[in-house]
Amino acid sequence: MVLFRTDSLAFCYSNLEQAKRWWIDAFDSKAAKSPPEWDNQLPSDVALEVN
Repeated sequence: MVLFRTDSLAFCYSNLEQAKRWWIDAFDSKAAKSPPEWDNQLPSDVALEVN
């Protein structure tokens, strides 16, 4: 039984590249293209695909 489901999370980091590397390493994920349905995309937006 699924108690909670989400397709996105939002975090703020002072060092985006370091944070991105941590998520990729910690969860064996990879960078992905931002979904087109994201409103008001920023250059700092990061999308990761978690396996």
